[in-house]
Amino acid sequence: MKANKKFFALAIFGLAIAVVACGGATEATPTPTETTEATPTPTETPVPELAGASSLDLDDPAAFQSIPGDYTLTLDFEFTGTEADGSDASGRMIMDGANQADPFAFSMDVTVSGVADLGGVDHIQYVEIEDRLYFFTEINGCVNLPSTSEEDSLFNNIVDTGGFLTGIAERVQPNEVINGVPAFHYAIGPENLDNSDPDSMEVSELSSGAIYIAQDGGYVLRLTLEGVGVSSLLSGKEGLEGNIAYQLDFTPAPDGVSISAPESCDQADEPESDFPVLSDATNAASFGTFYSYQTRFDFDTIVDFYKTELAASGWTLSEEVSAAGTAAMLFEMGSRNLSIVVAPVPNVDGAFSVVVAEQ
Repeated sequence: MKANKKFFALAIFGLAIAVVACGGATEATPTPTETTEATPTPTETPVPELAGASSLDLDDPAAFQSIPGDYTLTLDFEFTGTEADGSDASGRMIMDGANQADPFAFSMDVTVSGVADLGGVDHIQYVEIEDRLYFFTEINGCVNLPSTSEEDSLFNNIVDTGGFLTGIAERVQPNEVINGVPAFHYAIGPENLDNSDPDSMEVSELSSGAIYIAQDGGYVLRLTLEGVGVSSLLSGKEGLEGNIAYQLDFTPAPDGVSISAPESCDQADEPESDFPVLSDATNAASFGTFYSYQTRFDFDTIVDFYKTELAASGWTLSEEVSAAGTAAMLFEMGSRNLSIVVAPVPNVDGAFSVVVAEQ
């Protein structure tokens, strides 16, 4: 994994979950008894050795294709490390997700344990439904935002091997059934770690791994990796090296998936404000007591609108600072305080953002 790789879209909480970083754990083989030799129970049923490519080019983007339809996802990412004083620095992240192709939507539930830190919480819900984004944590409540990016599948947000894996992965037989789908198995080893830019690498050693590709369709079903590296998210420390283990699974959902906003996000569409909003408001977002939107009314009209509307509702303007097309106004009514901030929208001519917050 490179330090500058694509990050999971939770920047609202100041998080950076690096993708395709580590590897999947393996199950121990049972020890035979003196009288009978125990046979491990396979987790996947072997299938006939069908024809398939003898190797997989990890530098070819076509080697990493998403399921062409609805699917679910699970990710298990674990870091095991020890600090200089001998204290444990191990953490784990579990992610459960679902991707809907039409209409576009995806959801992710992220839970961490150990010393892993999601900005002071251990569980985050993230949902994108067409043009809206929803985040939910118990501390911050629901954040309802407009989606400003083009549609991008859950697969594309999680899988990004560019600059991390390289070379050729060799075919392993027999074939297997992975997540209910007949698959080809390709082994990943130390030679597949791209060390061309060591200063940017977060994985310093890759010991083993595997990628499973659907026999029919050529899409990724499972990616597992094991090695040595760093993860500030899971260790809580910058630069601390430890063992990493990663397993990412995709499962087709031919009957579809059900995706909805988190239960505590009661706004199905754009959020509404308890205070006056200009008639052309767009890109509305809410976060606790904060409400923001964009408008193309001119600066003076916006400022006058709030002075007039709020005065009519019993609010008194107590402070005002205005300069260079930016204004901050504080209104009071009894023990209540309400702030209005008006500022130009960066790189959008003639547009202003308005933030309304009751303190």
